[in-house]
Amino acid sequence: MNNKKAILIAIGVFILFISLNVLFQTRLGQFITSDLLKNDDLSTEEQIWLENKGELIYGADENSPPLMFVDEETSQYTGFTIDYVNAMSLEIGNEIKTKSYVWEEALNKLAAGETDFCDMFPSKERGKIFDFSEPIYTLKSILIVNSDNEEIKTIQDLRGRTVAIPRSDYGVEFLKERVQDINFIYTDNIEEAIKEILKGNADAVLGDEPNISYYIKKHNLYNNIKTLDNAVYESEVVLAVKKGNSILLSILNKGIRRLENKQTIPLIQQKWFGLSGDLKKESISEIIILLTMIFFVIIFITMYISYRWNRSLKYQVDLRTEELTVSREKLRITFDSITEYIFVLDNDGEIMDVNAAFMDYINLDNDTISGRKLYEFFDTEISDKIKSIIKETLIRKEGLIKEANIKGRIYNVKTFPFKKNSLELNRVIMMVEDITKERIMENQMLHSSKMAAIGQLASGVAHEIRNPLGLIRNYAYLIEKKVSKNDEVTRKALDVIEDSVERTSSIIDNLLNFSRIFGDKNEDTNIQEFIEDIVNLERSFFEKNNIDCKVICSDDLNIVINRESFKHIIINLIGNASDAMPEGGTLTLSAEKCDDGLVFKCIDTGIGIDKESINSIFNPFYTKKLKGKGTGLGLYIVYNEIEKNGGNIKVESEVNVGTTFTLELPALSAV
Repeated sequence: MNNKKAILIAIGVFILFISLNVLFQTRLGQFITSDLLKNDDLSTEEQIWLENKGELIYGADENSPPLMFVDEETSQYTGFTIDYVNAMSLEIGNEIKTKSYVWEEALNKLAAGETDFCDMFPSKERGKIFDFSEPIYTLKSILIVNSDNEEIKTIQDLRGRTVAIPRSDYGVEFLKERVQDINFIYTDNIEEAIKEILKGNADAVLGDEPNISYYIKKHNLYNNIKTLDNAVYESEVVLAVKKGNSILLSILNKGIRRLENKQTIPLIQQKWFGLSGDLKKESISEIIILLTMIFFVIIFITMYISYRWNRSLKYQVDLRTEELTVSREKLRITFDSITEYIFVLDNDGEIMDVNAAFMDYINLDNDTISGRKLYEFFDTEISDKIKSIIKETLIRKEGLIKEANIKGRIYNVKTFPFKKNSLELNRVIMMVEDITKERIMENQMLHSSKMAAIGQLASGVAHEIRNPLGLIRNYAYLIEKKVSKNDEVTRKALDVIEDSVERTSSIIDNLLNFSRIFGDKNEDTNIQEFIEDIVNLERSFFEKNNIDCKVICSDDLNIVINRESFKHIIINLIGNASDAMPEGGTLTLSAEKCDDGLVFKCIDTGIGIDKESINSIFNPFYTKKLKGKGTGLGLYIVYNEIEKNGGNIKVESEVNVGTTFTLELPALSAV
């Protein structure tokens, strides 16, 4: 136990030494072991440079109280930073002239070399055009909202909202790196930004804490504005010079260290902020005391916990290891028993794990698959869809359920994101299930239900219409008996009534024939009458859409067919041909007997089918029609019905000329 204590103490002392070194390096720019009393006097070269340069120009933000602003009473430019620059002037022995600008202009002037330096938060983007000095003080930036705003709690709540902020402020770069979809209103200063909240144009304002606090107090906005509890960020403020001006940067760093040694910042802070100011970090002595106390507390707690836990640690570790092993094996068995394909992917689409179903599908083991991109196992079309789904999951940071139509198959794709923490996604689980058969069955059942409903409706309509038609025919007959032979007008009207009754009766017969459900019965059928019955129901549609429909078939062509199946084939082919002739055209339906059965052709003069699509038209759910205009199952049903009856189908097409479907159906045995 004594050896363990000694080791713990040695480790603690080492950690304390390293911590203090880091602390001193952060605060003073050097380690404890470095020369703390090194010379900060200006070199001869630096003195000559200042003499040739003359006065330095400090580019200041014109309206950022209490850091820098124009005093309304004295009309003099003053503030915390102005006092610091004046102190810097005395330290380097050179006059510094202050010029005030709107902040964005101050940055542009420095970049153009029209001013010599200004103070700012350092950042990666700014580091491309400026060099930065050692830090001079620390400043917090806070977020304010309307007092009745309960929706914005953190910066992540700013997604999709509007933030008012001065142009070129560091806060813009900070927010863009961490939150997406923020709308910015750019202003000249914080005061204008606060007005945007009061007007209702902005949801929040981001700015320096002293600056915002000044204006809230000045305009008495305590009841209108509230500050979020935590600072958005706290960063060190530095002096910036134009990129490459190393001599001026060295001069300013020496001035900063001199002012640091003289405790100038606390004195200026006392003037502008009193004891409550928070622009300077705690003194080094306070931090050392705090770290020392924490160190000894940690040592004591570590020794106590080590004493209490050492005896039971190994047992607990072994027990938990066994439980984890059993749990892992159970999860693996469950994972591999799922018949859908499951992939565990990282954010780049690299496979971390797959289940047995996918390994069987591609005939590779897990070790061979792991570490490779999922996209490597599929062609471009499937890979693009997978990438799109993974990308959407990562953007939305929530699970998705998508249906993907790939090469005539319907897949149900589910994704489940794994989050490393509340903001960062660590991996994505993807589950893929082929639901093509289910979708086809659903559509076929829906179609069958519709046909049954149409049959019931047609039967009812026929019954209800035929009764009054019988009455009309009977009363027309009675009227005819009583009308004089010389009354030609009345007799002509009666003839029209008789013709109309006959035509309506014929339409009812066709409707009943069309809607009658024949099931799987094979019957001897007159092909011409069968086709005409179907066409007659479409006559009004053909006339309305300028389609000339011709039926070419011998009136004595009889053959045993499955009427229900053949009806579905003709209806789908007519519908497909009609859709292909939006401007009208000619539709020819021909049938003739051959040695082995029946040859039926459906010929249209429509838009045709291109060569790239013709091999896919019989795939389920394949369609090039507008959404809502087709299910992509019409020709699939035709193909299946023909195969079920032992026939075959051929298609010939030329774009903008037309398409011909040729069906060969064998003669069936009557049932």
